[in-house]
Amino acid sequence: MKKALETYWRKYNYPIDYFMLNILFKYAYDNSKLFHSIIEEIPVNNENLYELQPILNDEFNESLFLSLKEDTQFFKVTQKKSMTKNKNGKETFYGYIYELYQSLD
Repeated sequence: MKKALETYWRKYNYPIDYFMLNILFKYAYDNSKLFHSIIEEIPVNNENLYELQPILNDEFNESLFLSLKEDTQFFKVTQKKSMTKNKNGKETFYGYIYELYQSLD
């Protein structure tokens, strides 16, 4: 894997495909017993990876948020959709997260 990446980046300064790393990982997983076994040893994690995006504009619910975070450290979200901090006068999930990270500055 390392050799493939080094060889590629020596020749090019841009990824050939958006999913280039995914493709390399799949190739290594299918063709390297060592890589395959290392990946298989990783415990299942971030089970709620995709659960936050659809509710970002919903009214914030602390118990739901805590349950989502219980076994998930990273969430897949996008900035391509419009988000609002408040809906009907109530803070949304997005608003809560926005304020949480603003307070870290």
